[in-house]
Amino acid sequence: MKNRMFTLPNLITLANLALGCAATVAALSTGGRLNLAFWLIAAAAVCDFADGLAARLTGQYSDLGAQLDSLADVVSFGVAPSAVLFTVYRYSPSVFGGVPEWLTDGVGWAVFAVALFSALRLARFNVDGMQKTGPKRVAASRATASGVAVSRVATKSATAKGGAATAGTQPAAAKKATVHKATVQKDEPQKATVQKDEPQGDEFTGLPVPAAALATVALGWMWYRGQIFPPREAIVVFVAVVSYALICPLKMFSLKFSDFGWAGNEIRWVFIAFSAALLVVFGIGGIPLAVGLYVAMGAARHFYLRSRKIL
Repeated sequence: MKNRMFTLPNLITLANLALGCAATVAALSTGGRLNLAFWLIAAAAVCDFADGLAARLTGQYSDLGAQLDSLADVVSFGVAPSAVLFTVYRYSPSVFGGVPEWLTDGVGWAVFAVALFSALRLARFNVDGMQKTGPKRVAASRATASGVAVSRVATKSATAKGGAATAGTQPAAAKKATVHKATVQKDEPQKATVQKDEPQGDEFTGLPVPAAALATVALGWMWYRGQIFPPREAIVVFVAVVSYALICPLKMFSLKFSDFGWAGNEIRWVFIAFSAALLVVFGIGGIPLAVGLYVAMGAARHFYLRSRKIL
């Protein structure tokens, strides 16, 4: 497919990027407009979902769109949430009163680790065929490749036997040429191929970047509204936990439905039901709780599947 730049999915992705830039400016403005930053990043998350939906509905998948999506996500869900954390850190106290302020201020730059690990998470996703197609389809692709390799070997073997049967009638020069060609030509290993323009698979490795971003900016919104007062040290611990969650090897389930039936979607529907309850009870404060529930359910599913030797 020709990589057209101004397709509907790409325009939606550019809107995602623009919202992420605006959220970064809002977060770093004087006093930190973290309420505005939250809504801008929430809108960016809607665009991140909508561009994939538009690509599926219009069939406008492309390598350019995939790369543009990741670049936009680095800003909207990596840099902008880091800016939110930086503002919260800058205006929060330290539990260690005797530590020089220049030292604690310097540590504050560590919050941008969220942006760095988000970039790593997105780059790994782009090159990981297992996340794009799901384990079943990759296994099928490998099986197909193996079958092709076996078929080629069998064909060449049959050809070699036929050549041996007529070797007595070939001139000596032709025999040498045949032997030389058979020696040089070798079977190359067949690799499992992944169709780049196909929709994504049904699981991810590590916490998805938009989920980490929404949890982060929701906490920033709560701080802005005076609902939480985290010390600087707690913010650094939160950054370390989120950064690891982004690149951890846990297989997390996707919320993308191939159909809306109960069978095969049990964990998705249970998560959606509990998340909706958390949002009703706690409002925006329920977002970090819902993300924590997602990680817990994903980890439980991961270790259960490993115990069954499915992963």
